[in-house]
Amino acid sequence: MVRSGFADDTIVKMIQTNESDFDVSIDALTELKAEGVGEKIIAAMLDAAARRKALSRESEVRDSSNDGKQSLPLLFVEEVSSRQSTAEGSSDTLLETIKTLRRKGMRVTTDKTKADLILQVTRQLGKGGLKAWVKDTKIVLQDRKGNILHSGSTRSIGGAVGDVVDYIRRHYE
Repeated sequence: MVRSGFADDTIVKMIQTNESDFDVSIDALTELKAEGVGEKIIAAMLDAAARRKALSRESEVRDSSNDGKQSLPLLFVEEVSSRQSTAEGSSDTLLETIKTLRRKGMRVTTDKTKADLILQVTRQLGKGGLKAWVKDTKIVLQDRKGNILHSGSTRSIGGAVGDVVDYIRRHYE
């Protein structure tokens, strides 16, 4: 990218936003420096390598702490639109679901291709009158092949996520 004329800041952003596996040995870094790669880029590469190493260690610790049990699956969460949802009602559904799953110790990814399970969430809000505050959260948990493992409907995201977490813990721990 340096040879192609990209600015250092652009290359650094690219390194920060993509998963990369850099050779950060002394020889490799010396060669990059000789080729004209700037300190900012080399520092970003070192940071990325350190993050990758830390994540690898964290994964090893998590896997070894299972005492032979199957590790928890990696979840991808997607929101399925609902005709009754309002923009403000549905915009937080995905983020709230992910936050609640993580709080309950679940592993979540934003890369669907790496996920073991896919959780689809739909949140419907009542249309007014007595149902103005009624909310219905529907969930479907499926494996990568599309087999439905669990589905349900509750009044809250927390309730729906709790059901999913209970299902996963029963079947994966």
